[in-house]
Amino acid sequence: MRRSRKHWGYKAAAALLCCLALPGRAELPAPSLCQPGEAIVFACSVAGKLVSLCRAADAANLSALQYRYGTPGAVELDYPAPGQRARAAFGTRKEALIGGGIAAVVFVRSGYTYTVYSRVSRADGVTPAFEDGVTVERRGKLLQHLRCDDGGAGFVGMSSAASRSEK
Repeated sequence: MRRSRKHWGYKAAAALLCCLALPGRAELPAPSLCQPGEAIVFACSVAGKLVSLCRAADAANLSALQYRYGTPGAVELDYPAPGQRARAAFGTRKEALIGGGIAAVVFVRSGYTYTVYSRVSRADGVTPAFEDGVTVERRGKLLQHLRCDDGGAGFVGMSSAASRSEK
């Protein structure tokens, strides 16, 4: 039996629409403090401010990361400072959890340890629970735990058990 080209065209159009409708595919990128020419590695909003981890678009290693916190008009923390090299400033940490895990990027600035994290867990064994945020510690004592208001989008372009591009 011969199929018409019209039938094939409908299937192709339906397949294209399905791909475009997948979660995370058609969404706009999260607001961030990344500059033009930088890739967004992590971005979320916390109490009306933005947390961003950015990377030079042509770099693939941690030494090219930039952490920013604040608003587009007033960045309160820019690490490392513009013009300074990160060297070995950033590290990663992974931790396995039942049904998920935690991926984190960690840096120390002026004696304070900043941990940008993305966590996925399955508390009830079925439904995944996502949480992204930043913690600030000094001498092992937790000073702040900022959870992303919008849930965050996890780490983008980093391979880990807890990173994700959709929620």
